[in-house]
Amino acid sequence: MTDAQHTAPAGWYPDPETKHLRWWDGTRWAQFAPPTSQPYAPPPPWKSTGAAIALCLLLGAFGADRFYLRHPGQGVTIIILWWVGWALTPVMVGWVPVIIAAIWMLVNLFTIPDDVNRLNTVIAAEAHERRP
Repeated sequence: MTDAQHTAPAGWYPDPETKHLRWWDGTRWAQFAPPTSQPYAPPPPWKSTGAAIALCLLLGAFGADRFYLRHPGQGVTIIILWWVGWALTPVMVGWVPVIIAAIWMLVNLFTIPDDVNRLNTVIAAEAHERRP
């Protein structure tokens, strides 16, 4: 090889021996070229405020918004309060858990935007940790 080839920057050049293009890393001929870009990583599954509010309005009695926002304990608690409360309304003691669950679901409507922002921050941090 000539001195000009030894000082050439990294890139594809014709190999003097084989006359085929080969990767020159700036100091020597390399067997393989370096990757040209980062490996594909799918975007993280962001949570949506609109979806969480829709779940709260349509399926709040099943705690769907709480499960969607990764709060399964709260979701199970709402299910128990709501449905056990309704089952106990004929004996007049079920209204208390139903009212508690209804107030909880109403408060959730106003706290969902903060919950979504907090969860999306956690999702972004998890995705950053998993990057190659």
